[in-house]
Amino acid sequence: SLGQTEYEIKRTQDQIASHEHEGEEMALHIAEQQERLRESAPQLEELERKYQDANRKLAALQMEMQASEQRLAAEGTRFTEAQVKHTEALSAFEQKKNEILRLENDIASGVRLLEQKQGDIERFLREKDENSAKSVELKQMLSGLEDEIRSSETEHSEITTKRKEKLDHIHKHRDALREQREGHDNSVSISHQLDLKIQELETKIEQLQLMAKEQFEMEGIETKEYAEDDTFSFGSARELVQQLKSQIRNLGNVNLLAYEEYTKENERQVFLTKQRADLVGAQTELYQTIEEINVTATQKFLETFEEVRKHFQDIFRSLFTEGDECELQLEAGADPLEAQIEIIARPRGKKPHGIESLSGGEKTMTAIALLFAIYLVKPSPFCILDEVDAPLDDANIDRFLQLVRRFTRDTQFIVVTHNKRTMAAADALYGVTQEEDGVSKIVSVRLKRELAQAA
Repeated sequence: SLGQTEYEIKRTQDQIASHEHEGEEMALHIAEQQERLRESAPQLEELERKYQDANRKLAALQMEMQASEQRLAAEGTRFTEAQVKHTEALSAFEQKKNEILRLENDIASGVRLLEQKQGDIERFLREKDENSAKSVELKQMLSGLEDEIRSSETEHSEITTKRKEKLDHIHKHRDALREQREGHDNSVSISHQLDLKIQELETKIEQLQLMAKEQFEMEGIETKEYAEDDTFSFGSARELVQQLKSQIRNLGNVNLLAYEEYTKENERQVFLTKQRADLVGAQTELYQTIEEINVTATQKFLETFEEVRKHFQDIFRSLFTEGDECELQLEAGADPLEAQIEIIARPRGKKPHGIESLSGGEKTMTAIALLFAIYLVKPSPFCILDEVDAPLDDANIDRFLQLVRRFTRDTQFIVVTHNKRTMAAADALYGVTQEEDGVSKIVSVRLKRELAQAA
């Protein structure tokens, strides 16, 4: 154990101290013996041997001390592990203790609930016994009541007979008293109505006084008495009161913040009025700007339209013959910017009702004329034409190619075509071919370069 190890270490230390003391004494003794060395060499050798023995013993004791220290360290490690296990055991013990306390509380709650339920059961049983007893009593009372009802029915029959006799006697005197009673009742009724009216008026007067005091803060209001010959119109007064009440209700509750709210609303009204004026001004300026834009756009459109119309006529005659007519017309009476544009084309010898009546080639040539007329007004660096020459015959294709060459100075044309004449007139050809099945290849040929090399 740890205590025993400490004891062994202490004992070892004491032995070391004792041997050190013996070593010191031995050293002194050796010094004394050295003096006597010359006298006795054998004694010196004996002393050296003893000295070596003492050193060996000292080394053995030191080794034993180191082993003891190692055992002490091991015991310390085991002691630390034991402390950790002890701490864990205490923690587990506290957890179990808390669980036991919680279970005890649950058991106590269950016992209290069980006692409460047992009390409810006992109370229910007592009430059941009491109700059974009451049921027996009620049955007895019911039997007695049935006997009483039967006896009462007998008495009732006798009383009914007597009552009928009395009623006959009473009817004889009732007619005599009826007239007297009617007169008396009328007098009493009138008197009672008058008393009620007086009380009602007095109550209304008190209510009116109280109302005047609460609503109008009027103190000391007294009723006014009129003479018998004075007249007073209650209807007019009632109407006047109703009018005044209506005016008061229309006024509503007094708002102490009304002036502040009025100031804020007035500021907001001024702000909104200013904003509205700005918006109206902006709207006016916007309308003026739109009008200016419309005027400028209309002017530009009419100028451009006139130029396109003239170029359209010139190109149309170059594609057809000099005697052919064409026209671009705007819808009459409509805004030029929104009006429909009618295209009129009349080849010589035909009177079509519309462009729809022309043949496919004529429609194509008319469309080409209009396209290039627009190009003359606003040229473009590139133009792509897709199968434009498909409906044209050879003569019209030649006219079309002449027109294209005329515009090649300012515009580069890309023409998608399958016509040989059109391909022959091109500067370069780009096509797709299949030298092998399933493998497409793009081929390009520059005809002018090839012709120059051939020449």
